[in-house]
Amino acid sequence: ALAVPRGALAHARLVGSDPPDLCAGVPASADSRCVTGVVVAAPPPVIRLTFNEPVQPIGRGIRVVAPSGRRVERGPARASGRSVSVDVDAAEQGTYVVNWRVVSGDAQPGRGRITFSVGRPTATVAPAPDDRRTASRSPPCSFTARRTT
Repeated sequence: ALAVPRGALAHARLVGSDPPDLCAGVPASADSRCVTGVVVAAPPPVIRLTFNEPVQPIGRGIRVVAPSGRRVERGPARASGRSVSVDVDAAEQGTYVVNWRVVSGDAQPGRGRITFSVGRPTATVAPAPDDRRTASRSPPCSFTARRTT
């Protein structure tokens, strides 16, 4: 039998966000709020994601897409311990899609998606510019774990 140390194949999990993720751990099809996310009255100046362990962004780390399909992050994501954040220009009313990619200290990559709406939800959520082919098939939050030997 192969013994694997506890946590050896673990990956970073999203445990909080600002704006908050209403659907953490809930399949998107189980709740209609998972499509549009929390509705906030004022646009957030920063998107902040908090994980269960320290992480670093992969590439730009966080991509934020406005209802029009325009990317609205201002600069690359910044990591600080268990949090990753990015400044945004989210002035448009409607639903925003936040895609994130991080790597934990044990080199396990993770990625996922949250949504939030400014003012009111949008009837159709815009996919990320490089995500159009798989947007309808992708779960709202998914992780990729790779075993290394």
